Amino acid sequence: MKAVPTAPYAAIAWLERRFPREWQRSERHELSGPDGGPVQMEDFRARLSERAESLAARLLAPLAPGDTGDTGGSGTEPSEPAP
Repeated sequence: MKAVPTAPYAAIAWLERRFPREWQRSERHELSGPDGGPVQMEDFRARLSERAESLAARLLAPLAPGDTGDTGGSGTEPSEPAP
């Protein structure tokens, strides 16, 4: 018969190595919904799409059809001095 260590930590280590399925170190976390029921999942893509469209509409509102937003220059070219 093999000698089994007497120190608790040595015994635990021996059990973990000898019987890994039964003595492995693991933690198990389970999530559940209300009253132990399933967790409710929500598909957020439709809401996200609606909010993106709303934001785009607000940002583009100052550029109404026919309004190019042109104030005399594009802002990227240097302006010429008036004669």
